[in-house]
Amino acid sequence: MGYFVNEKEIIEKSQEECDFRDDFDGIAILSVGRLCEQKGFDLAIPAVAKLFREGENVRYYIIGEGSEEYKQKLLDIVRESDAENCVHFLPRTDNPYKFMARCDVYLQPSRHEGKPIAVEEAKILGLPVCVTNYKSAREQLEKVDKGIVCEANSEGIYNGLKEIFEKIIKEK
Repeated sequence: MGYFVNEKEIIEKSQEECDFRDDFDGIAILSVGRLCEQKGFDLAIPAVAKLFREGENVRYYIIGEGSEEYKQKLLDIVRESDAENCVHFLPRTDNPYKFMARCDVYLQPSRHEGKPIAVEEAKILGLPVCVTNYKSAREQLEKVDKGIVCEANSEGIYNGLKEIFEKIIKEK
């Protein structure tokens, strides 16, 4: 039995008030998920940091909670990557859609997944989606013209995001 995604509810919740970007007018990337090794946030942070160092006006927002040990690992990676200005952690919420609706790209940097619901939710909101090559990635993006499947490593995520920026975001 699959998970039912209520499109109407997602769209309604996406319209709730939300001001988390602090007048940031660059490209906002969002990931939602449990803070754990499987979700690959440790792979995504260096990729986003590299884009930032190359002059992309980008911010990466991560919504989720998890073990303090893994969150500390992520904070260490942020510091080591000089990404303090472009990576922001937001607390877990029952309504991630209001954040999704105000971002430019949804990123699913997972090492492995079944079929992540957050990707389906981002697609409903019309976001360009960058996903790593987990088991169902190609199937999830089969009928999506604003999606990229990339390798599940920092360089692959960097390349996937760069491709989305060039082909989708900057064409607007």
